[in-house]
Amino acid sequence: MPFTRRDLDDLLRLLDAQPEFRQRLLHALLHREALDDLRRLLAAEPALRQQLLRAVLGDEMLDLPALVARLAAAQERTAEQLVTLTARVDELAAAQARTEAELATLTARVDTLTGRVDALTARVDELAAAQARTEAELATLTARVDTLTVRMDELTARVDALTVRVDELTARVDALTAQMEALTARVDTLTVRMDELAAAQARTAEQLATLAARLDQVVQRVDRQEQRISRDLQALKDRQVMETLRERPGLFWVVLEDPEVLPPAEVERWLGQLRGTGRIDREDYVELVRADLLVRGRRQGQEGYLVVEASWTIGPPDIGRARRRADLLRTRAGVTAWPAVAGYRRSEQAARLLAEDGVLDVPLGDADELDGDSTV
Repeated sequence: MPFTRRDLDDLLRLLDAQPEFRQRLLHALLHREALDDLRRLLAAEPALRQQLLRAVLGDEMLDLPALVARLAAAQERTAEQLVTLTARVDELAAAQARTEAELATLTARVDTLTGRVDALTARVDELAAAQARTEAELATLTARVDTLTVRMDELTARVDALTVRVDELTARVDALTAQMEALTARVDTLTVRMDELAAAQARTAEQLATLAARLDQVVQRVDRQEQRISRDLQALKDRQVMETLRERPGLFWVVLEDPEVLPPAEVERWLGQLRGTGRIDREDYVELVRADLLVRGRRQGQEGYLVVEASWTIGPPDIGRARRRADLLRTRAGVTAWPAVAGYRRSEQAARLLAEDGVLDVPLGDADELDGDSTV
C-alpha cells in the first residue's frame, strides 16, 4: 500500500509523542518500497519534508551538513586517487615495481582516510537523532575502504555512487548558502533602516526640546503681556470711574448734599494755600494731591470735603488710602473731611471693611453691564 500524506501526518504526531520510535523508524525506512513512497511524497510536499527531518533527526543534526561536506571533499580526493590507481593497475604487468610503490602510497593514504573516517564516526556518534542511519553509512564506507586493495573495481563503483550523493548534498548546501546570503542582506538593510530611524528619533527629540523651550519663552512673554494688559485695563477702568464722577457729581448725593467735584487745578491751588499757611507740610501736600477726587458739600448740616478713592473694583488699599488722607486733612489742616470710595465692584474683604470702619461708599451701578460695553 503506498505511503500517503495522512500516514506522514500520523507518523509526525507519533514521533513527537514518542521520541524513542525514531530509531525504529530509521530501520523501517530501509525497506525499499516504503522508502520510495516516502521520497515521492516528500518531493511533492517540501514543508512535510522539513517537518519529517526535524522530527526524525532533531536539532542536533543541523551541524551534520558541514560534517558531510568535509566527508564529501575527502571522498572527491579519494575518487581522484582511485582513478589514478585504476590507470596504474592497468599498467601493472609492465611496471610492477612502480605499482608496488604506488600501492604503498595508496595504502598510507587509505590508512589516513580510515583514521579520519574513524574520527568522523566518533563525532557522529554524539548526535541525538538519526544515529543508526549515519553509523550504517559510515560503517559501509569504512568497510569499502578496508577492502580497497582486493576489491578495487567494487570500490570504484561505490565511490561513484557516493559522489552522486555528495553532489546532491553540495547542491543543497549551495541553496542553503544562497538563502543565508539573502537573509544577511535583509538584516543589513534592516540595520541601516534602524540606524536611520534612531537618528531621526534623536533629531525629533532635539526639535521637541527646542520647541518646548521656545514655547516656555512664549508662555512667559504671554504671561507678562497679560499682566501688563491687565494693569493697563485696570488703569483705564479706574480713569473712566474718575471721569464719570467728574461729569456726574450727582452720584455723590447718596452720601453728600450739593456735591461739587473740585477740578485738579483748584485742588492743587487750595492745597497750596494750606501749605503756604503752614497747615500742611510738603509731604502732606504730596500725599493729598495724589487723592483721586476731592468733593465739596454738606453732610448732616456740616460743610466739608469727601476724600475719594475711585476704582473699578474697590479693595482694602483703596479704603486705607481714603481713610489716611481724610485723617490728614482733619488732624493737620483742621478741615472737615470724610473718607469715601467710589466704584462698580467691591471685593469681599473691602465690603467687610466698609461695614466696620465707617468709610463712605459711593456705588456707581451695575458693573456686569459695563463689562460687556466696548466703550469701557
